[in-house]
Amino acid sequence: MFDELRRSSKTLMWVVMISFVALIFLAWGADFQLGSGGGPVRAGEIGRVNGESIPMAKYQQIVESTVASLQQQGQQLTEQTAALIRNQAWENLVQETILRQEAEKQGLTVTDQEVAFAVLNQPLPEFQQHPAFQTDGRFDLAKYQATLRSRSFDTRGLEQQYRYSLPMQKLQQRVLGAVVVSDAELWEEFRMRNEQAKVEYLLVNAGNFEVNASGIAPDRLQSHYEAHKKEYEIPPQAVVEYVMFSKGHTTDDSLATADLIRSLREDVEAGDDFLAIVADMSQAPATQKGGTNAAWISVNSLNPAIRGPVSALEPGSLSEVIVEPRGFHLVRVEEKREDETAGTQVRIADLFLPLTASAATLTDVANRSRSFREEVGGGDLAKAAQEFGLAVRETQPFAEQGLIPGLGQAPEVQDFAFSKQVGAVSPPLERPDSWIVVRVKERRDRRIPAFEEVEARVRNEVIEAERRQQATAQAEKLLARLQAGETMEAIAASDPALQHRTIEGLARIGTRDFGSDPDVIGPIFAHGAGLIPKPLTNRTGAYLVQVLETTPADRAAFDAQKAQLRQSEIQQRQGQLFATWLEELRDEADVKDFRAGVF
Repeated sequence: MFDELRRSSKTLMWVVMISFVALIFLAWGADFQLGSGGGPVRAGEIGRVNGESIPMAKYQQIVESTVASLQQQGQQLTEQTAALIRNQAWENLVQETILRQEAEKQGLTVTDQEVAFAVLNQPLPEFQQHPAFQTDGRFDLAKYQATLRSRSFDTRGLEQQYRYSLPMQKLQQRVLGAVVVSDAELWEEFRMRNEQAKVEYLLVNAGNFEVNASGIAPDRLQSHYEAHKKEYEIPPQAVVEYVMFSKGHTTDDSLATADLIRSLREDVEAGDDFLAIVADMSQAPATQKGGTNAAWISVNSLNPAIRGPVSALEPGSLSEVIVEPRGFHLVRVEEKREDETAGTQVRIADLFLPLTASAATLTDVANRSRSFREEVGGGDLAKAAQEFGLAVRETQPFAEQGLIPGLGQAPEVQDFAFSKQVGAVSPPLERPDSWIVVRVKERRDRRIPAFEEVEARVRNEVIEAERRQQATAQAEKLLARLQAGETMEAIAASDPALQHRTIEGLARIGTRDFGSDPDVIGPIFAHGAGLIPKPLTNRTGAYLVQVLETTPADRAAFDAQKAQLRQSEIQQRQGQLFATWLEELRDEADVKDFRAGVF
């Protein structure tokens, strides 16, 4: 009986996860009467874009199909992954709605003839990959079209799908149609990557020089600040307070996992197939799951928690339950051998059950964040946190893009912080490892900080500039020796602090030696063969460079590759243009997210 349940456990886990996804939104969405910014939440909606509802059923369908796809691929689904799936499904629906609305705004429609042509000649990816439409391992358009023309195949669903998507394709083509790449641009890009030089250099490293920081005059610091003011500009920033509800496992979750792995051991002792259990439930690496994928592993390279027990086991023996901070292991040694270089090696089947939050715990965390937000209402986050026995944390100022100190990547927080008024409190925002409720504490306009705010940075920059000046002065003396006939090799041998190297195949895009600094790379290719008659200075120090030979880009090779290069460059530019354009539309859109309950 238990063996039958175990065989279905993987399916059950996915059902539980999908049910949990649905639970949050079905239960929470029903409880709230007002949406963010006013207006009642309509039945069956998960959010709105410019007043248009996004159906909850469509959102759930995307989430569930993504989960099912991952299951078919044999991937493990953690709560962090599930949260990412939910957020990506939401963003996809928002983007789709914005694009469709924009297509309608621009009057983009499709005719019956356009739909029929697209259905016949632009097959969807799932049809292109279907075995029924393959010939010699490649998609066969004739087979696909023959199926569509058969009387038994109903194309109405397909036609509706294309009728919906084609206006958005037209919109995309309209936006991207202006992207062109000239031959001159292609050649310049090709030349940058394929024109090469062989060079020999001496580097006088700026880090070798000492500067008396206390001896730098205040007026020198002030003049440097005035000359570089624009470089200190700070973009718009926000500061938020937040309360976090961790999705971490509880003591009950840990005890349940311990009970499960102990019961699994009893079942194996009673005759259940251990490898089948491992295949279904273990989150160990594939090479440690036994069977055909198992690899020979040096015992010394194993996780320290299982290294000792594995060393003591004979082939075919099953360990006791092994406890470590991340979870529980049950290990069986499949094979063991001695290797002259690697020592003892084993092939193992490792049933690893990590400590994770249960569906009940995740639901409880979500509900607590919701109850807390209800308690806050339109009032004091700190007061509600005190009543709940929770800590209020505060971020350092952060920009609209990039990382948030203390939270890392958190675009949902940035969206809220820069789109709402100071004092606004968010609904619970889901993150991979937590739910958080955020209050916008402060927002700062773009500004250039006063000298006093950046004085330490200015001082460091002046010190670095002084070091580079000293490196350049020494390089000029060494240059005179080179011009007098000494070799770089001889000069480098006389001073261990100097770095001497020859580079083959230096391209205009740079190398790890020079980076891509145009102040160094540019003069090398502009000069041609011979000793460059001045030091080339960058942040690292001062370089003395001898160009030994140059190899121009091959025009014939360029002509042969031009069509492919153009296609690649156009795709890259189109991707950048479309992302920027869509981001601007997203910023202008009125997006309301009701997934976590709305306040």
